[in-house]
Amino acid sequence: MRRLALAALPFAAACGGPLLSAVVEIPYACVTQHLDVPPAAPVPQQFDLPAADLPLLPPLLRQGADLTLRVTEVDITAVTPGVDLGGIDSIAVRAVAPSGTPPPLEVAVYAKPSPPPPPPITKIVARGQSADVADYLQSGAQAGTVQIRVSGSGTPPAVPWQADLRVCVYGKGVIPYF
Repeated sequence: MRRLALAALPFAAACGGPLLSAVVEIPYACVTQHLDVPPAAPVPQQFDLPAADLPLLPPLLRQGADLTLRVTEVDITAVTPGVDLGGIDSIAVRAVAPSGTPPPLEVAVYAKPSPPPPPPITKIVARGQSADVADYLQSGAQAGTVQIRVSGSGTPPAVPWQADLRVCVYGKGVIPYF
């Protein structure tokens, strides 16, 4: 048996891949960032929320790791009392590379249901598009973060308000040992 294992070693080494690797899978992890949102004119319009740099799965980061990182859900929850998000018709959530390359990637969308739920609406849930954002992970001082931009249409709140932006992801890393 030992001879067979030793004889198989050169063949395994010739396959071009790692001989041993570890697979780390995180089926569901969420990160929340607090946003201060400026007031908007009380008319239907296109709008953007402040950009958020979210730390997504730094434990999976390692030189040479094969990463998969998919956004499954994005929640926007108004935490300012009395704020109603019912005027928002649609939301698009994109991963953005600060360098501009690769181009922005749509990762989640929301469309107001018909008929809309009764007011006040304090939470909007955008469903993930199964888009892999691993190529959007930043390096350097921001290592392991992904910049998220939220844009939408409709009538956002006309007063300054605060929100929690929660991004949930599925992550998998295949980490070669040798």
